[in-house]
Amino acid sequence: MLLGIYTTDQDVCRNLDKLNLTGGSTALLSIITQNKLLLANVGDSKAILIRGNQAIPINTEHTAHDEEERKAVEARGGFIFEKKTITGARRILVQGSLEVTRAIGDRNYKKYITCEPDIYEYEFSQDDQYLILATDGLWKVKDLDFWFNLDRK
Repeated sequence: MLLGIYTTDQDVCRNLDKLNLTGGSTALLSIITQNKLLLANVGDSKAILIRGNQAIPINTEHTAHDEEERKAVEARGGFIFEKKTITGARRILVQGSLEVTRAIGDRNYKKYITCEPDIYEYEFSQDDQYLILATDGLWKVKDLDFWFNLDRK
């Protein structure tokens, strides 16, 4: 998993350079065996396990809201900037424009962010019902109630 993420990041950055483009992506990878989950996360995607009436977060999102992530960006010479939107919402951003502290690509920010994933290992129990892997975009429009109710329809 690690090698795949590092190789993908290098390939994406190289191709962005060739095409004179910018941008990046998050990555949430899983390998599931009969009773185990191996998960790699880069960025702000989220894995949630549904067990009965519980939603169990499997990973931590890599954003500048997180104190450890913020310190890592600052240790690399970057800065964290808070912006307020016209609706009054707070946005905490790397270099004043990037929400994530880890990403694939985003070559303009590579001095301050990394593509290094967090790796999680989880052993399933018989009470686990299903696993949701989704980007921040989905989590912003669908709350956990949606997922609980989906299973009961």
